[in-house]
Amino acid sequence: MIGISLIPDLYNIIFLSSMWDPYGQLSDLPVAVVNNDKEASYNGNTMAIEKDMVSNLKENKTLDFHFVDEEEGKKGLEDGDYYMVVTLPSDLSEKTTTLSNIQSTAAYQSLTSEQQTEISDSVSQNSTDSIQSAQSIVALVQDLQGSLENLQNQSSNLSTLKNQSNQVSPITSTSLIGLSSGLTEIQGDVTSKLVPASQSIASGVNAYTTGVDKVSQGASQLSEKNATLTQKSSRLTAGVDKLQSGSGQLAEGGTKLTSGLEDLQTGLASLGQGLGNASDQLKSVSTESKNAEILSNPLNLSKTDNDQVLVNGIAIAPYMISVALFVAAISTNMIFSKLPSGRHPEIRWAWLKSRAEINGIIAVLAGILVYGGVHLIGLTANHEMRIFILIILTSLVFMSMVTTLTTWNSRIGAFFSLILLLLQLASSAGTYPLALTNDFFKSINPWLPMSYSVSGLRQTISINKSFS
Repeated sequence: MIGISLIPDLYNIIFLSSMWDPYGQLSDLPVAVVNNDKEASYNGNTMAIEKDMVSNLKENKTLDFHFVDEEEGKKGLEDGDYYMVVTLPSDLSEKTTTLSNIQSTAAYQSLTSEQQTEISDSVSQNSTDSIQSAQSIVALVQDLQGSLENLQNQSSNLSTLKNQSNQVSPITSTSLIGLSSGLTEIQGDVTSKLVPASQSIASGVNAYTTGVDKVSQGASQLSEKNATLTQKSSRLTAGVDKLQSGSGQLAEGGTKLTSGLEDLQTGLASLGQGLGNASDQLKSVSTESKNAEILSNPLNLSKTDNDQVLVNGIAIAPYMISVALFVAAISTNMIFSKLPSGRHPEIRWAWLKSRAEINGIIAVLAGILVYGGVHLIGLTANHEMRIFILIILTSLVFMSMVTTLTTWNSRIGAFFSLILLLLQLASSAGTYPLALTNDFFKSINPWLPMSYSVSGLRQTISINKSFS
């Protein structure tokens, strides 16, 4: 009872754990990159976009990129080693290195095999979109670098303007400093010397007038005041001389300021000319809607599917056929646990003979019905006879395995058969690519028969190649 109760739980744990986060395992999905691009010349420079792209992809851990030649890529796709082959064409750099001339957008090819299941193809499509987006960024950067080179020559004019502005700045600063110094000095002389001298003169004149009225008493004082007057007059003369000198410095500073303003005017004229040349260069870049479209999407994807799997049912049919045949084997051994007569066999040989007859007939009949049923709902195979034989053979193998386990011990054998079915559901790469599951299921994949039945049925149903 406990074992039977555990079956639903084991089914969920085993099946869900195998595909819990397949998109988180994209770094293990092998994708081949074939680089046929050649270097292109533009504005005297050599550009090779594929070098930047390959370098970026080597550092990119989103997918498991393999850089191979074209022959190895196709062979790996056929053998299931790669889930997609991306080919960079020889004219990729040539068509993505200019904005001045409208070019047709460059195209690169994505070769896929949709027989790897529709879900695998969806993963491959997302991977292709990521590569296309990354390559578009590389191409756009190359385009902008090429266009900006046309404006690089104008930077010398701007540098000249900067130098001239730097020359004007010291001249203007020196002139203004000289002018300020002269004015300050004149103001100081007037305040400290001329005003006191004038006041002294006024005082002396008053004293002189008073002294005249008092000649008799102030003769000595008159002589003293005259000496003071003479001294103050000398100081006044010196102040006037300094005032004249400061005025000369002011005139010289004004001359320097005028010269600096002329240099500034010349620099502004150079700036206007440089901006005019830059405007002419920008006008040479096409702004037509077609060119804008190329800028937004410089690359086109040309996708080729080797196997032309049109619907999801065809892609997942190998997996479901295998599961159905294994379930048929378990059901047969659980229903027919005794001989048709209802008696238990007396010897093992009789038991084996009876089982082989009944289970063998059921296995062949189940295979025929499965083959007819999938064709009834629309399945068409590229190799009809081979798929028919493979379905019958798979049914017989599964029936033999389950019969052996249940013959050894009916209950334990049936339980082990269910566990074996669950392990095969999770590890046979029937839904998601094996590369996207965890390491445990990758390791048991080669040891389980359903892995080979799923792969073989895919080969016969949808792969367009001949068998030797």
